[in-house]
Amino acid sequence: MKPNTKKKISGTSEESSLKHVAIIMDGNGRWANQRGLNRIEGHRASKNAIRESIKGCIDDHVLFLSLYAFSTENWKRPKKEINQLFDIFSDFLIQEIPDLMKQDVKIITSGFLDKFPKKMQDAIAVAKQKTDENCTLTVNICLDYSGQSEMIFAIQSMLRDHILPDTVDSKKVEQYLMHPELPPVDLLIRTSGEQRVSNFMLWQCAYAELFFTKVLWPDFSISIFHQAVEEFQNRNRRYGGL
Repeated sequence: MKPNTKKKISGTSEESSLKHVAIIMDGNGRWANQRGLNRIEGHRASKNAIRESIKGCIDDHVLFLSLYAFSTENWKRPKKEINQLFDIFSDFLIQEIPDLMKQDVKIITSGFLDKFPKKMQDAIAVAKQKTDENCTLTVNICLDYSGQSEMIFAIQSMLRDHILPDTVDSKKVEQYLMHPELPPVDLLIRTSGEQRVSNFMLWQCAYAELFFTKVLWPDFSISIFHQAVEEFQNRNRRYGGL
């Protein structure tokens, strides 16, 4: 899969230092618990935070946004909550298609979709098909995903292709990731005050700048997004050098 380059992003140069933002969307359950609500209400309330993140990326000319929506570990949660979450996600994705088209946003996914219910798989397929030609922002929704599972995927794929061990380097590995067109993550944002990467995009985040906020995900806003970007721009990224 090759990145779509038909349109030029206004105000963004090829040398832009912030191309890829990744977000660990954490705190839905705690947000609901603080208000005496069922945990699922936290998931419902989180939809606006996704909208705010997309607007923030477009404002700041970010080209790629990866969202940690459902990890491989999330299957351990109660089945009822998981099924309700899938319904919310499916309905939200379909409802958002008109706005995604207006904003020129493309949807892709990372992870393994075969375990999800048909309604959800169909919603994802429709969103991908409808937005495939869009290119101002690519939103990568990570579902049944973990950084370790992506590395296993890449290794298995290389073995199937009989790649010789001595030819394997970082560029070769990147060719076998789920989306080789995604650049490295520049900025990783995590909400809810937790300070860990939780098995998210481990290869892509090798030199990512980390931004942690105590704000719970449903309360995440475009102003916090811009705050994270401003802090990123004030950091000195040395990549191991001086």
